[in-house]
Amino acid sequence: MTPWILAVLAASLWIGGWYGAVRFIQRNIRMDRDTKAISELESRARTEAAILDTMRRHPRSVHPALAWADLATAAGDKPEALRRAETLCRMFPKSPDAQARNAGALLRLGRTAEADGVAANGLRRWPRSMALATQWIEAARSTGDVETALARAKAIRRKAPKERAGYTYAISVLLAQNRLEEAAELNEAGHGAVPDGLGPDYDGTLAQIAERRNDWKKASEIWLAAIEKAPRLPHLHLAAIRATRASGDQAAADTLLTRAFAMFSYDNSIKAEHDHRFPDVAGSADTGRTAAS
Repeated sequence: MTPWILAVLAASLWIGGWYGAVRFIQRNIRMDRDTKAISELESRARTEAAILDTMRRHPRSVHPALAWADLATAAGDKPEALRRAETLCRMFPKSPDAQARNAGALLRLGRTAEADGVAANGLRRWPRSMALATQWIEAARSTGDVETALARAKAIRRKAPKERAGYTYAISVLLAQNRLEEAAELNEAGHGAVPDGLGPDYDGTLAQIAERRNDWKKASEIWLAAIEKAPRLPHLHLAAIRATRASGDQAAADTLLTRAFAMFSYDNSIKAEHDHRFPDVAGSADTGRTAAS
């Protein structure tokens, strides 16, 4: 804690006893949470203002409009995300990406049949749209209809054998069903068929198969190798940390976590992992931010 907080805490103890001290700490925590929330809202508002300005200056470009729709999705505002997606479809009726956003927004609201219809109709117009293809597969998967999801992924692979989506979505379904051999075979097939391979997804599948077999050491090695190839992806670091910890090497996991937090302190998942493992460090950082405000 910074000196002024210690001084006020001491005064609270002197004047109001432990009850006064506890009330002070509670107010301090609330202030910090409010400050963080306000900061996030201000950052989101600035981003949205910049995107809206770009939309005004480039009214015929779909890309800023897609970013505008994605902001609501990122904020977790499902009704607003759907409203924006529908607006996007009216603004850009010839954009398959707009239709895909619409299908995704419907899916997140649990309106699966409508989402399925939007994705299927979109694919009839734009059969090579991977954005629509993934929503079409996801619509089946969200209902628990595994075989339909796999059949749809296979249909996408027939239409677009060099695209990743038909492989990666099918692999994720197979892994969820613990069908490890099938997932491994499709992973190898996709890595050979797609011109640039499956990228980090290829290593991710191998690592997840190792994890399902409780071979945490192998999983850790695979995740670490994936990081060497794609060091700027936070989820790879998080997976490596967890696999390394599960393998029994806590010291190595802590080293990886410290390094990942230094690189990706903005990432909520990395931050949560770091704060859980090192609560004293997190607490002192939070107190410092409150004092500065």
